[in-house]
Amino acid sequence: MTAAFTPAREEARVQALLAAVRSRGLDGPLWLLCPHEGRRGALLDHIARAGGGWIHPLDWHGALDLMEHRLGLESRPLLAPSDRLLVVESALEQAAAHDKALTAALRGNALDVAHAVAGVIDTLRLHGWDGELPDARDAHAARVALGHLGILSKVNVALSAHLAATASTDLPDRLARVALAPPRPALRGVLLWVDGTDRLSPRERHALTLAAACGATVSLPPWIDLPVDSLDPDGTAATLLDALREGAARAATTAS
Repeated sequence: MTAAFTPAREEARVQALLAAVRSRGLDGPLWLLCPHEGRRGALLDHIARAGGGWIHPLDWHGALDLMEHRLGLESRPLLAPSDRLLVVESALEQAAAHDKALTAALRGNALDVAHAVAGVIDTLRLHGWDGELPDARDAHAARVALGHLGILSKVNVALSAHLAATASTDLPDRLARVALAPPRPALRGVLLWVDGTDRLSPRERHALTLAAACGATVSLPPWIDLPVDSLDPDGTAATLLDALREGAARAATTAS
């Protein structure tokens, strides 16, 4: 069971972490992986007052830059958000040829629909989904394949094909590629402190597990589950609906 957040527990964690860094004499800085920009600023102010002004903040792309560089992995340019939306919108327009409701939605505001769908697909990909559909020989699965999940699968295939054709990448793709790297002691001396988020997707946890296997010290707050060792296909299937709901909620929050 994970521990609940309290200011006292967070303060104790900050102080314990700073003490551990000083006592171990790590040869690298403390990298603060905080996905939310607003939270990063507040944490840095708090840590600076505790005597840790040398801590460097990162988002996920910054953390992956560090890991790719240390591990000698190929660095690919990020696909621009506007280009991603164009790919998603184009795939939706093709799928709409067989879906009257989707046609009507795209006619109303294609860009907003594309933005919402992109968020859902990203969440599914972060949970390890590659666009695979249930066995169509099952009648219920066939209805699912012809419904919303089928549309998402077509969009995912189009997005993956575009990334491959342009040798570009995005966050789910980078996490998947980094997680496949063979572990080697390239991150010794790196202390990666994760904060500012209340959950980690399987692919995010897998990347952190690799970082630890490569010698990094990974510190997770007590209210986040520990990293997993690998992506479990059965677990991916079991969390598919949860991922869909999470992606839809994230898209709605962004749009509001």
